[in-house]
Amino acid sequence: MVYPPESQIRLPLLRSAKDKKIHSVLDVEKNLAKRFKLSKSEISRIKKSGGERLFLHRVRWSRTILKYAKLIEYPKSGYYKITPRGLKVLRNPPTLLNDSFLSQFPEFKKWRRRKN
Repeated sequence: MVYPPESQIRLPLLRSAKDKKIHSVLDVEKNLAKRFKLSKSEISRIKKSGGERLFLHRVRWSRTILKYAKLIEYPKSGYYKITPRGLKVLRNPPTLLNDSFLSQFPEFKKWRRRKN
């Protein structure tokens, strides 16, 4: 199985929060696994470095990227909520929330520069 890249996970993750409620990353992982038609063994697969399920890792990393673009916020650990900016993006969403699209947001660009 080829897991979906983070850039394909981001938009469905953002859409999952369009109701403006607080969402659990574990719940959205389950929903995204269904969306991408992952089997139980694919969902359970542990990263080679150990300790965390691979798909959950991708979901969490996608969530982190959306946070740095200020499309979501973390009201508490393991949870996220959409921001007004995130709602604005969903009014006319791109087909993919890739780094190129997210680079329009200064906070994301600043984080990428720091990360690199």
